[in-house]
Amino acid sequence: TIPTGMESQHLFAFEDLLPTAAELAGVPKELWPETDGVSIAPLLTGKGIQQQHSHLYWEYCDYSERGGGSMKQSYAHGWVQALRVDRSGTEWKALRSNRGSLQLFNLTADPSESMNIAASHPHIAAEFVHLMEDSRFETSYWPSTSSK
Repeated sequence: TIPTGMESQHLFAFEDLLPTAAELAGVPKELWPETDGVSIAPLLTGKGIQQQHSHLYWEYCDYSERGGGSMKQSYAHGWVQALRVDRSGTEWKALRSNRGSLQLFNLTADPSESMNIAASHPHIAAEFVHLMEDSRFETSYWPSTSSK
């Protein structure tokens, strides 16, 4: 049973939904499809040890002409890499378009992502670029370069 009104700061992403549903439904782990997700059933039920993500990584492409939005840094044109890391009480987000300069945000202090602090945190920025490259899986279906 999942307690009513439960709240958590656990780092969760869409890829965690399938393993969570499978575990809650009682499907044996060996029958789960391969996924980068982790089940949050232990967190929801209070039973077992909750596995943590070291980071979340995702990519998207944007070649639209909408130009802006309330969070312009999120709307960089081209192939974009994004990273979320929660560490030592700080929630970090990093964005990089077309393998260009990294944008780094401290979501704990700046939830509106209004200040790019990559220049003042070069070691974190370098580490996050490395995490992005390590997380990237090159494929012809989702190439990291474009003819645009």
